[in-house]
Amino acid sequence: MPSLLKHISCRDCGHKMKPDVMLSKCEKCDSTWLISEYDYDAAKKIWQSELSKRDAILWRYEELLPVDN
Repeated sequence: MPSLLKHISCRDCGHKMKPDVMLSKCEKCDSTWLISEYDYDAAKKIWQSELSKRDAILWRYEELLPVDN
């Protein structure tokens, strides 16, 4: 399952950037206050049917891990 990371947003100016986990600052204002934004609706649909069937390890939540596909 691919990551559901949609984009990275700057908490200072609101600028949205591509979902690159290597970003360390905002491309627009240079702020380091960034937040990862995920498609939680898609995660909910997947987890309602599959989560209980997965092993209780970190990869159980793979859709919300900030890793490249």
